[in-house]
Amino acid sequence: MEFDTILRKRRSVRSYLDKEVSDKDLEKILEAGMLAPVAKRQYDNIILLVLRNEKLEKIVNEIKDKQGINVSYGSKLCVLLLHKGDRSELANQDCGCVLENMALKAAELGVGSVYSYQIAKNIILTDIKLENIEKEYKPLAGLFLGYQNTDTPLPEFDHIIKVIY
Repeated sequence: MEFDTILRKRRSVRSYLDKEVSDKDLEKILEAGMLAPVAKRQYDNIILLVLRNEKLEKIVNEIKDKQGINVSYGSKLCVLLLHKGDRSELANQDCGCVLENMALKAAELGVGSVYSYQIAKNIILTDIKLENIEKEYKPLAGLFLGYQNTDTPLPEFDHIIKVIY
């Protein structure tokens, strides 16, 4: 698929089918994230935590119980990006690069995605403990993945960012 086609195909999907993303597609999506540029090549400051099935459901339900919001849009898979260190001014930029690479790869594979700051924020607010994660790593954002429920159509591509020369 041509790159311009992928750019136009990628949308924020907020309604998913009850169908698992294959491990093969997930590996390709994760690899795309690992190929993203990161400030000062400090890749060891980033962890991609794959949350699916019971692990994801437990976190989503805990956030729903404590905050009253559903952060998953019905997705059964989330890649949570965690970052360590005090480089917060660069951490968010690193996060954006990694998640966008993964979202573009997902679009190429026919997998829908939506970027979520809410899951990271609410994990921190509700003090949810993430298994096997060192304390210095903090969640920055997540990418929910799944197959789009076509009963909920996506909006047409009509957003334009103003350019000034």
